[in-house]
Amino acid sequence: MDLQQFLNRPPVREGFPGQEFLRERLVSKLEGLKNLAIEAHTGWGKQMLLKDTGFQLLEKNQSFRLFYFDLKQGESISSFLMRFALELCTSTSTPPPRIFSTTAPDFRTLELPENIAKKRKIKLILFLSNFQLARGFENYSILLRKFKLCWRKHFHCAYCFSGSNPFIFKDLFGVIGSPFHGFGRLYYLYKNLNVNYLSYIKSLFLNGHKMIESNAARSISQLTENHLFYLQRLCWHAFIRTDQTCTVHIVEEAYKNLSCHYDSLFEKQIMGLTCKQFNYLRALIYEPYQICSRESLRKYDLGTSGHVARIKEGLARKGIIEISPSSIQIIDPLFKHSLVKYCQRYKP
Repeated sequence: MDLQQFLNRPPVREGFPGQEFLRERLVSKLEGLKNLAIEAHTGWGKQMLLKDTGFQLLEKNQSFRLFYFDLKQGESISSFLMRFALELCTSTSTPPPRIFSTTAPDFRTLELPENIAKKRKIKLILFLSNFQLARGFENYSILLRKFKLCWRKHFHCAYCFSGSNPFIFKDLFGVIGSPFHGFGRLYYLYKNLNVNYLSYIKSLFLNGHKMIESNAARSISQLTENHLFYLQRLCWHAFIRTDQTCTVHIVEEAYKNLSCHYDSLFEKQIMGLTCKQFNYLRALIYEPYQICSRESLRKYDLGTSGHVARIKEGLARKGIIEISPSSIQIIDPLFKHSLVKYCQRYKP
């Protein structure tokens, strides 16, 4: 059994823990053919949520058809439209359209979803992932307005955009005058540290015909801070080390091995930080509630409170920290683990 088989084995009928309310909202919107967008940091379970949403839609109404499409880094608009058309036709068992040009973009492609849905008498839900990459298109603002003008006339289709950069998504959807402003509701998926993942973790092991102690499952949840990407991979590393029943000791050994895989990558990321950014992260780890106190500003050489605000914005744009109304946290738990080890070697 490889990693993908291991992760695909648990049933999805009950949905993924902690996302029930948001999933119900997404299902309700898409069932009514309302467009929407969802933003979440990488590894927080966005794709699993969308697949679960699609599963629920199909259970509600067999007239729905789903189309999942990922944007690619550095892709031209012509390549995007051609690939979009061919994959959509393959997904819906529709004869592909004639390719009029391999260089100039053919915007008639944008009409394909509505034409296919009407012809086949279906409701078509299009999940467009990594949509933050659309900002890389040349003259993206003009192009995306053209997309919106076309797609807003579709009455047999709904579009669900997803991406992992909150700043870009705000620029595309959340600001008045942005290309997709008003096209659909923008939702945010937040990581919930209080969600109980124990039953999900146990199901991964049970479906692989092994057991895991409750304390070991709780340890996996705590070590990964409920970060889905790492939680699943730590389960896998612990699973392949387990003969019959996984223990806390096995989880700890698996965690050491998993973190070692990322140490060199994270060390390069740390070395790419400015001194102020690095100092701010140290302060966030060791004195999270007193960062702007006079003593902490002096101790970590952060300058003034105004400097701290600019440092936070820079780190948020890099996807290193998440700023919410109630807290500021380092997004990646394994990066934080590597940062702690690096800080122990670095003496201020």
